[in-house]
Amino acid sequence: LNKIRNFFLKNWNAKLICLAIAVIISLFYKQGTVEERYLRVPFGILTPGGFVTVDDIPKNVRISLKGNRNDIYSIISDDIIAYADFRDVTEEGSYERSIRIERTGNALYMSPLEISVEPLTVSAFLEKKSMKRVGITPVFQGMPAEGYEIAGSFLLPGTVSVEGPENIIKRIDMLKIKPVSIDGK
Repeated sequence: LNKIRNFFLKNWNAKLICLAIAVIISLFYKQGTVEERYLRVPFGILTPGGFVTVDDIPKNVRISLKGNRNDIYSIISDDIIAYADFRDVTEEGSYERSIRIERTGNALYMSPLEISVEPLTVSAFLEKKSMKRVGITPVFQGMPAEGYEIAGSFLLPGTVSVEGPENIIKRIDMLKIKPVSIDGK
């Protein structure tokens, strides 16, 4: 027992310094093996029922992955879900939320893995959702062949449902279809 105690206590300051140096070298080595990779991942908005966003919302956000080289390069954009949650909104207006990140697939069990997102927040104007049926009208382009004329036209179905922000939907009375060429026909 005395020998063991002497082994640990003899030159304890030199042993402590060596241990500290070993820990520092180990940390530098670990830091040197950490790499960073950037991905663009799809971005979504969660809205409460009865509301829609009026603003242009980004389709993608930039994700930074820091971790082991083999791990971060096995992650694809579908392994990270980026979204902002506005489901607590009860009135129309402009709101800002943090962008949240969830791991799936290959990213789910990787450790250590540091994930950061740009931008950190997103702003959106939420408005009540509205739906109505509107008529559709054909649009003809060009002139029919000589001796022919357009006697009439009809579309089936004659109406379609449109859905979106109430402020926009209430101004829509009729929709025109993509022009149909009748030139020389």
